Parts: sequence; C-alpha cells; structure tokens
Amino acid sequence: QAIALVDIVNKFNWTYVSTIASEGSYGESGIDVFQREAEKRNICIAIAEKVPSNADPRKFMEVVKNLLKKPNAKAVVLFTRAEDARGILKAAQTLLKEQGMAGQKFYWLASDGWGKQSQVVKAIEDFAVGAITVELESKKISGFDDYLKRLTPEKNERNFWFRDYWEDLFDCDVDQQSYETRRQVNNFQPFEDNQARRKFCNPKQRLTDLPSFEQ
Repeated sequence: QAIALVDIVNKFNWTYVSTIASEGSYGESGIDVFQREAEKRNICIAIAEKVPSNADPRKFMEVVKNLLKKPNAKAVVLFTRAEDARGILKAAQTLLKEQGMAGQKFYWLASDGWGKQSQVVKAIEDFAVGAITVELESKKISGFDDYLKRLTPEKNERNFWFRDYWEDLFDCDVDQQSYETRRQVNNFQPFEDNQARRKFCNPKQRLTDLPSFEQ
C-alpha cells in the first residue's frame, strides 16, 4: 500500500509532500517504503513527522504546526493508526480555524490505518472531504457473520476481556456484578455524573447490529 500511495501522489503530479507516521513497526516501516519509492520518482519530502504512541492533543497540534511551516506541501501522506489519524485531523481543523485559515486545505492520503473506518472522521466529516485512503482487499469469510450473531458475553467465557469490550462498545453493564466491579475500581467512591449506573445491556443486542459493523 505504500507503493499505491506513491502511485496516487504521482498521478496528481505532486512533487512536494509531507508525511506522518505512527511510532512503531506499522507506521515507520510503511512510511520508509513510501519515502524510498518517492525518491525514485523525484518526489521530495517537505517534512517527515512521527507521532509517539502516547500522543496527546498538544502533540497533534505540534505536528500540524510543523506541517504549516511548509505551506507549499499541501499533500500529506499518513501511515498511522486510526486514533492518530483522527488526532491529526482534529488538530488541523482546530488550528486552521484559530489562525483564520479555515479556507486552507490539506490533501490527505492515508494507509489502511485510516482506510474506510468511519470513526476516524466522525463529527469532522466536512474537514476530511477529498481524502484518499487505501484499504487492503479482503474476502468475506463464510459463516463469520453468523458466528458474530451468536456471540454474547455469556457465550464467550473463554475470552476474559470480551465482557469489558462488550460493555464499552454498547455503554452498558452486563449485570449487577459489572456495576460492583466498576465501584471497586473507583475505590468505592461516588461516581461522577458521567460514571453513574449505566443501563443494563439488552440481551438481544449483537455485534452485527452496530451501524459501523462490516466484516
């Protein structure tokens, strides 16, 4: 997919781009391949940024400020995790508005870390219009959807973390035990308003009911 991204840059005749990579083997190795291939095609890298694994909003703002130091490099290639891509987009949107540059536009090109994941651009869709992302081709696994439809916290006891995953996903407590466990984690102190007792999970809920579900 790194080569595919270079092909896209070449297609648009961009010869000056910036890159952003997530710290770690995925982001760093991917962007390395992109940069080597870009050099072969006389595409220059204006600025190469790396997002650490513990990045916070301030770090994302710093990355975007560095991008703005190279105003002629409007195309930005991301080889990042989904959460880092979202952090960059939000920081860019905020910074451009604060500086009265809302009309300025970045052309985002991203790997499958962003891909077709809708949560990356949730509530900032307008700012991401025109982005081009790469998604690896994959075939649907026969019977997998049926397996997921049968999967519930009660039926998936072999996965210790599945219960927590389910509760976070649906924002609910599976049962009273879950509520008591959260109280223990909170050292039995009163919950803040947004930590109050959640609704009990609907036993009819399934992963395949989620709007964002796609195999």
